[in-house]
Amino acid sequence: MLAPLAESGPEDPLLGLGVRARDLYHELAPVLEEETGIDIGLWSDGILQLAFTDEEAHQLRSDIAWQRQRGFKSDWLSPEGLHDECPWVSPQALGALHAPEDGALTASALLQALLASAEKHGARLVHDQRVEALDIQQGKVTGVRTSTETYSAGAVVLAAGCWSGRIGGLPRPLSVEPVRGQMAAFAWPADAKPGIAYAGSHYVLKVGDEAFAGSTMEHAGFDASVTEEGHAEDLWYATGHGRNGILWAGLTGELIARLLTGEGVDHDLTPIDPARFWKSFQAHAPPEDPAEGDSGGNQPNG
Repeated sequence: MLAPLAESGPEDPLLGLGVRARDLYHELAPVLEEETGIDIGLWSDGILQLAFTDEEAHQLRSDIAWQRQRGFKSDWLSPEGLHDECPWVSPQALGALHAPEDGALTASALLQALLASAEKHGARLVHDQRVEALDIQQGKVTGVRTSTETYSAGAVVLAAGCWSGRIGGLPRPLSVEPVRGQMAAFAWPADAKPGIAYAGSHYVLKVGDEAFAGSTMEHAGFDASVTEEGHAEDLWYATGHGRNGILWAGLTGELIARLLTGEGVDHDLTPIDPARFWKSFQAHAPPEDPAEGDSGGNQPNG
């Protein structure tokens, strides 16, 4: 789903970037289809946020107000308008916020298109090898080591998702962990057009001929069942997107490319600077006891 408005509040420092990430797919989709022949299934008919209580309706109307003030498109659908537009929504709904520019795409098709595009532009894909660690020489990242060989590189982009913190050789621990989301599948009404609706933090959307309702957010680890602030030169982090990896994928690639080539970016990336984790740790670390002197290994580095 591409839902920056449904999953952001007025004080969210990433709201502007989320909207830019969503809109970038309108530029990226036709380019990928022309290059690869793959349609990524970009769908932009809007996302609903449903109200089932007067309090929820009041909150959504307030959300419409601040979103319009920021220049974003959002509208209120009355119960009558909602059920005329989306008869599959429960008749108990009191109305809905409609974000007409939010939408979705087919994640598997996006992945296939990006891989095909990368190969057309000269990328070499290596399969069936696990990246074990970064190869660092004199504080500079010079490549990556897999289980069988070492690959040299002028720069390394770490984009291993929730496994990023498990890569060996990181200059500092990386605070990226998996979140498990469980969903339930139902038959989508045969005569109903596609749609996406949120109710609080949960949602339902059409995928193929099914309706997927979800999702939980459980910190269950990887169980998928029901020095200069540690800086290593030429290491770039492209991870930690939570459950918005697809929303952020295109923009992440654009931002990383600009940073790698020295072009710079027009957005404030301070809120997503990975150094914020170890800076916060150092700021709250207890002061060293001068009476004990430098005890070595028990003190934080940097």
